[in-house]
Amino acid sequence: MKQHFQLLLAAMVFVSCVAKDTSPSHTADAIYTNGKLWTGDPANPWATGLAIKGDKIIAMQSDQSLSKWRGEQTDYHDLEGKFVVPGFQDSHIHVMYQSSPQVDLAGAESLLDIQQRVENFAAENPNLPWIEGFGWGYSAFPEQRPLAAHLDAVVSDRPVFITSRDGHMALANSLAMEMAGINARVEDPENGRVVRGGDGTITGEFQEKAASLIREFIPPPTAKQRYQALISKMSEAAEAGITAFHEAGVDPDNIALFEQALAEGELLQRVELALRMETPETRSEVPSDAINRQINEAKALNKRLKGPYLQIRSVKGMLDGTIDATTAAMFENYVGTNTKGIPFWEPETLQKTVAIYDESGFQVILHAIGDRAISEALDAFDYARQANGPRDSRHRIEHAEMPRLSDLIRFEEFGVIASTQPMFAYPDSTVLENFSLLLGPERAQHADNFALWDDANIRQIFGSDNPVMTLSVLKGIEAAVTRMTEEGTPTGGWFPDGRISVDAALRHYTSDSAWGTHDDKERGTLEVGKFADFVILSENILDIDPAQISETKVLRTVMGGRTTFARD
Repeated sequence: MKQHFQLLLAAMVFVSCVAKDTSPSHTADAIYTNGKLWTGDPANPWATGLAIKGDKIIAMQSDQSLSKWRGEQTDYHDLEGKFVVPGFQDSHIHVMYQSSPQVDLAGAESLLDIQQRVENFAAENPNLPWIEGFGWGYSAFPEQRPLAAHLDAVVSDRPVFITSRDGHMALANSLAMEMAGINARVEDPENGRVVRGGDGTITGEFQEKAASLIREFIPPPTAKQRYQALISKMSEAAEAGITAFHEAGVDPDNIALFEQALAEGELLQRVELALRMETPETRSEVPSDAINRQINEAKALNKRLKGPYLQIRSVKGMLDGTIDATTAAMFENYVGTNTKGIPFWEPETLQKTVAIYDESGFQVILHAIGDRAISEALDAFDYARQANGPRDSRHRIEHAEMPRLSDLIRFEEFGVIASTQPMFAYPDSTVLENFSLLLGPERAQHADNFALWDDANIRQIFGSDNPVMTLSVLKGIEAAVTRMTEEGTPTGGWFPDGRISVDAALRHYTSDSAWGTHDDKERGTLEVGKFADFVILSENILDIDPAQISETKVLRTVMGGRTTFARD
């Protein structure tokens, strides 16, 4: 009995010591409590608080049980019932696409609006040698035909070059074409189209690679401008609740700027950089030597970076253009045209190229929008799988806007991810008056149909393709759930069968997206041992009217325990 009493006493003393131990090694750096946490973890979907040590979550428990982690130096946050979700990942973004000063044409719904913005920007920037802009859509122009004369009417003394909102088409004024030596004899470059009118006259619109005929004459932005653009875009992303992003095709010259931001502690997101796939000089030649050099350089760079903030494990290729410009590669003609788009690769060359990257362990992500391009991407992934053997490659098709229904089974069979953009289903005038009409109702009902992928049990991840679309994740979720504009049109949504639930949209921005960059073991859900990446929202978006989701505010963004944005 005496021995039993001594053991009990010793145990009580030990428990007392543990309970009172507030040394730095036994206390949390921060505690967030009294909230409603959607963890994204199916086994434990809800919590009320979490504790952080360093950059990791060390406890996901009830409010009372977190008290043992609190010390004198612990930052304590009362969430006051606020809604918390894992940090958002933008799975397809171009953060430095707009590094030079440009006129913002996003949302311009008329030619007059475009002209006024261009004219005002030119007046406010008299020393700029070129007037550049970004963001127009076809529906703003009469008969949906952009013309050089539209720009000449407002700026004729300086070259003007404005790019469409998807970046695949551009409009130049007459002076810009003159400076670039564009005349009636110019030929379409490979994978590009110089648009001509019915009489053969050049209109001023340049599609895909044809835009390079003029772009090469525009002075490039400086390294300082590009770095400032990176810092600014990361700040904007943090305000949207984004804690990670995948840069879809990084310019080699910009890699050093990401490294600079990392060294200076300025990275506000975890960054995956996708290299640009080496393309052949001729359509039948596989650029093996260039690919191998690129792979070796990437491996050396990764050894230097050592994650988890900046990594290069993927490569992006372009297989076609866009539906709006009729350059996405289709099996059937666009409605009212005699074109099926522009396939950028010979299938056999693409297959052998993808296989080289796959063999080296790279994740391959392929821009493919038209049903033919999507099918050829799947052929390439199948070829690589047979040549190199199956592995956990997690290859992706970017955008995948218009798949053949018969190809869905191949996505699941090969483990290919559908990397989609919910704002592409935002039914503005460009979508309703150009995109949808070019496809026709039979095909359009399957375009940007997010339920299609979920119902087929295909992994789907969400991104913005910014600057093509807004960085706002909450607007993206609302678009995926309602398929309506913020004004509530069209009634019932654009092809409403494509709608998904808020819960599914959240997963596509969090756990699914983390899986899509091989990071699911480190982040994507709120679990003990994972990075403390999360977002505090003003509303529980699972409980409110879906049409009000875009009005919800991001109150705080935390990445690795570090606050990267706070509204107050």
